[in-house]
Formats: sequence, structure tokens, C-alpha cells
Amino acid sequence: MSLFSKNNNDSERTTENTAINRSNSGVQQSQSDMNLITQDTIVRGSIETKSNITIQGGIKGNVVSTKNIAIGGTIQGDIKGNNVSLSTGKVTGSITSNNDLSLDESAIVVGPLKASNIYSNAKIKGNIEADDLVELNSESILLGDVTAANIHIDSGAVIKGRVDIVRNTVLNEDIFDMEETFMDLSEFGDDDDNR
Repeated sequence: MSLFSKNNNDSERTTENTAINRSNSGVQQSQSDMNLITQDTIVRGSIETKSNITIQGGIKGNVVSTKNIAIGGTIQGDIKGNNVSLSTGKVTGSITSNNDLSLDESAIVVGPLKASNIYSNAKIKGNIEADDLVELNSESILLGDVTAANIHIDSGAVIKGRVDIVRNTVLNEDIFDMEETFMDLSEFGDDDDNR
């Protein structure tokens, strides 16, 4: 596990630990392949890593990982990762996940979200876009639009915005054209004439 800390000889201090950590996204990760920003750490600047990263502290800058990102702290900046989970944290900025994006009930996001699947119980102010599924659980509050192929909304969830269910089906006016014409009903006359 890499700990961000002040070191005396400009070489990175690394402590190896073989314990297993299960993030909120359900992905098992070895702590030897994980960076940790501790609760009492503040980073001013962006972070790019090829490892899993858990953020419990604060970051003022972007966070990019080719692997998984677990957030329990505060971030002012954009986030991009393979799987992203936000538990008790707050993010002001966009969140993009290549796969799953998971947001717990204590999470707050101000900014747009984009992922293959989004599972939320959080408070979100921004638009949501998913390639497949958006699931808004009972504690979800969304001020923004939802665009996805599939949407599941639990009772109790609040949405103020537009909902678009978009699939690969081409929607145009031609699908409403009828192949057969209706008979001309004018030959039957008005109801008043038949009395």
C-alpha cells in the first residue's frame, strides 16, 4: 500500500500489506496494489495512477486511475476510473466510470455522472448518463436529467429533471405510419343524423 507522506530521501516509502480490501463497487483488491489518501491528508493538485486508489482525505484537483477509485473524502475536481464508488464523500466535479459507479446515501455529488451502470442512493445535482442501467434507490435525490437504456427507480426516490430511455432502436416518424388505411367513417354520418 502506498501512503502519501513526507520522506527524507526523496524516494517513495512503500509498505506492503497482503490484506484484502473490498470496495463499495464489490471489487476485491489487494492492498499492495492500492494507493491510500488518509483522512488527515489534503492534496492540492491532480493524481494519476495505474493502481487502485482509496481517498479518505481531501483533493483539490482531478483524480484519474486505470483501476478502481473508492472515495470517502472530499474532491473538488473531475474523477475518472474503471469502477468508482463514493461512500461518505462529497465531489464537486464530473465522475466518469468505464464500468460501475456506486453512490451511497451519505454521498453528495455536484456535477455530471457517466458510466456503464450507475447505482445511487445519493444526493446528486447534475445530469446522469449510463450506457446500460441507472438505478435510483429510495434515498436518491436527483436534480438533473437521466439518460440510459434501462432505468430502475425505487419508491421514495426524488427526481426533478427529464428521463430519457434510449436504446439502439431508431425512433422516427415512420414507425407511426400504418400500412393499411382506415375505412372512411364519413359515410356513416354523424350520430345526430341516426336518431
